[in-house]
Amino acid sequence: MKLRRGFTLIEVVAGLILMATIMSTAMIAFNRHRKQAIASQRILVASQLADATLQQLSELDEGVPESSSGIVVGQPTWRWQTQWIGLAKPAGVDAAVIRFSIQQEDGRELIRVDVFKALTGADK
Repeated sequence: MKLRRGFTLIEVVAGLILMATIMSTAMIAFNRHRKQAIASQRILVASQLADATLQQLSELDEGVPESSSGIVVGQPTWRWQTQWIGLAKPAGVDAAVIRFSIQQEDGRELIRVDVFKALTGADK
């Protein structure tokens, strides 16, 4: 009986195909993970900037405006926008519902917050 040393060409090719499949799968998974991490970071930044912007808007004399927009400070390609949604009565208090959102330059919404603004006698 002849003792075999080394691998045959078929075994080498099969090993290379298996290794290439595992490597390409790992690269695809890594790329998806990287994209999700970037998107999560972008949403985290947007939520922090939304909080700061809403704080500034709420300090205005009239409070959060019912219909307005502007550029997000620190992110010149992002825009914030407020939009009147309707009326609500949470906890028995008349309030206007104003939607605040931040969008990227391509129009995709990063974050949306509905704000309740108490109505005074003159606003009703």
